[in-house]
Amino acid sequence: WEKSTPLGCEDDVEIRKLNTPTTISLNELDSGIEFTKPNLISRRRLKEKEKVLSIKTKGGELKATAEHPIYLYKDDSVVLAEASKVREGDKLVSVISRNKYGKILADKDWFTGRKFKVQNGMFVHRFAQRNSLGIELEKLPIKWSSDLAWVLGYFYGDGSYNSPEYNGSHQLYFTTTEKKALNLLKARIKRVFGVEPKAYLVKNDRQYKVQCNSAIAALLSDLFPSINKKQRFDIPKEFAGDFLRGFFDADGNVHLRNIGKVKINGKEAVGHGVPRVKITLANKGLILWISELLGELGLKVKVKEGKAKLKEKYFKCFTILIGGRERVDRFAWKIGFDVDHKKFTLYKGLLSDSLQYNILKTSYSIILALHKENLDAPALKAMLNCSAYDVSTTLKRLVKMKIIKRKRLSPYSIPPNRVIYELDDKDYHFHALKSVYRHIGGEFYAAEIQNIEDVTNPDEFVYDISVSSESPNFITNGGVLVHNSTRAQILQILYNRGYLLGKSIEVTELGEQLSDILEKNVPDVISDKLTRHFEEMTESIQVQKATKEQVLDEAKKRIEKICNDFRKKEKKIGEELTNAVIATQDKQSKLGTCLKCSGTLKVHKNWRTGKRFVGCSGYPKGCRVGFPLPREGIITSTEKICEACKQPIIQVQRPASRPFRMCLDPTCVTKKDWLDKNRLKAAQIASRKSSKEAEQLKCECGKMFKTKRALTLHQKTHKPKEVKTTAKTNAKTK
Repeated sequence: WEKSTPLGCEDDVEIRKLNTPTTISLNELDSGIEFTKPNLISRRRLKEKEKVLSIKTKGGELKATAEHPIYLYKDDSVVLAEASKVREGDKLVSVISRNKYGKILADKDWFTGRKFKVQNGMFVHRFAQRNSLGIELEKLPIKWSSDLAWVLGYFYGDGSYNSPEYNGSHQLYFTTTEKKALNLLKARIKRVFGVEPKAYLVKNDRQYKVQCNSAIAALLSDLFPSINKKQRFDIPKEFAGDFLRGFFDADGNVHLRNIGKVKINGKEAVGHGVPRVKITLANKGLILWISELLGELGLKVKVKEGKAKLKEKYFKCFTILIGGRERVDRFAWKIGFDVDHKKFTLYKGLLSDSLQYNILKTSYSIILALHKENLDAPALKAMLNCSAYDVSTTLKRLVKMKIIKRKRLSPYSIPPNRVIYELDDKDYHFHALKSVYRHIGGEFYAAEIQNIEDVTNPDEFVYDISVSSESPNFITNGGVLVHNSTRAQILQILYNRGYLLGKSIEVTELGEQLSDILEKNVPDVISDKLTRHFEEMTESIQVQKATKEQVLDEAKKRIEKICNDFRKKEKKIGEELTNAVIATQDKQSKLGTCLKCSGTLKVHKNWRTGKRFVGCSGYPKGCRVGFPLPREGIITSTEKICEACKQPIIQVQRPASRPFRMCLDPTCVTKKDWLDKNRLKAAQIASRKSSKEAEQLKCECGKMFKTKRALTLHQKTHKPKEVKTTAKTNAKTK
């Protein structure tokens, strides 16, 4: 709230523009996880008689008003219920997912400089058909991310790539025999590139094949040339664990030791079902690289050479085996699994009843306690009901692993020189949450409610974040999924559709036209009296003057009447709204008057390249006045003229940045400091180079071509006519 930008107030609700990182949400249409950037946050004071409830799980705490909708996991499905109806023992829906972002790999300029074009809101190959898929513009720029690293890891484990030499286009696909892994793979690729890959059954319906479109394949092959032969490439250290997780999800496995009498290194012992992670490959170079990546994450492993039998033939294979309490726990912390059955088996083994593994359970409990507040050893002992020895040993382990930090307070603290512990590694906190929550599937978990308490404070504020209509929720403390209310969401829709404008929530001309059209045709839709009537009716329910059923019946009748009235005039309302939108868009695109022909300067867009520019309405009559525009941002007219060049001044509002003003003329003296000499020189060199290439693609007959292939075909089919020579012409030639 403190880092957001104030916008205004509406009915005692203060609204601000969010400047915070991405939120994690559940898409209610396809049940997938989305990483979205909400734009608005609102807050208000508690109303009279309004209650705030504190709902606690083992991993976190959720505070919400009594009427706020809460996601619950009941009877193997997700349902919504009011917070006041939630009881201890119910299970809240939780999402444990973390998508880190790194440096930019490809932006719009990267695509425009290669064989791509803009089509249907996507970058597709230059020769792609009308319905071809590509990479969504909204997903640009493509950055290093946890999802991208996971997809690359899965490719190295179970993917294939074919270069254009085979069939003229890039092909990149994955194979899997598990449907849950298939859904995970499709969701991750869609989160990175915005387009879901095609999937179909092969090998007698025993295996799924997931194929990316040619634009995604071309992008990955260009960014990572080593994927052709699955060779090493540089992975940023922060994404090494995500890459390995994808690799182990595709080609690794985890199993539990037998329970009871077992033999370990030839010696008899008692097994407790503890886990071991294993991977076997035939590619020695690849498995050596995997072992090095594991070593960088603190997992020193050995590669053992052996032989495997396949179809009566023996071949060399190389195996990595990860066993032992500390190494398996580090694997789950730094890497882990995302495929359901592997993840379930891994955590089942970590929580086994082996005495050596008890320290892991204590570690997870301490981490969850320290996530809420910094505590000392006696407080942890009392909270966890453990022995002082267990707490002390576990704290030493966590400090040594640099998961928590040890801090000594001043001599004036009570008691003096007290030592407290602070959580320092968020990834281990996610690891601990996975151990105590019940896994539902994918990135979804069920967190059992342990305590519900009324914590109403009349002076307290109630906050809400506006997320998209498909994903009207976000995760909060302990990974618990929270449904957002409608106030900020409605305002966000009004902003997106152009009905509201500015920091003071000013109604635009289009918004006023919409209100007038509805008031003229269906007045009950925007009736203040109707709204006030139902507010009074809801208050009468609270004082028991009316029943809930009576109010709902009346509301149903009113809504049916409004819908019938709207349906009768639907065509007329649609035509008036269409005319209003067209008129508003036309007005917004006008920036000023042309100095050459007195025509109108308007904003235009090249749909092939996606670039915007200013053109004159006198173009059909021969006026060629035009100016470039910034690629991003909302362009609005200021109705002012530059004193230097006499061209209109516009305002550019880019996302997450302050608006700035500029005149249209790029050569204006006011932009003298804007010019980058190096960039101008590079543009001049590129221009000369393109002119030379154009000369090379020019036929003797004077015709120009775009490619050498087209020029060659033309020369083969249209040979220049031979000139008949005579004695006179020969003499002249001599």
